[in-house]
Amino acid sequence: HALSGHAKVKPFDPKITCKQECLITTFQDVYFVSESFEDAKEKM
Repeated sequence: HALSGHAKVKPFDPKITCKQECLITTFQDVYFVSESFEDAKEKM
């Protein structure tokens, strides 16, 4: 699903990411990405 083109990909922003509903019975609608693990840690 992540590679199918159906999922949305958004920049990782903790203020937005924490509000995203986590789906447990289906695939996630949105994936959040960052440039690196260090970049994600700095944003936290």
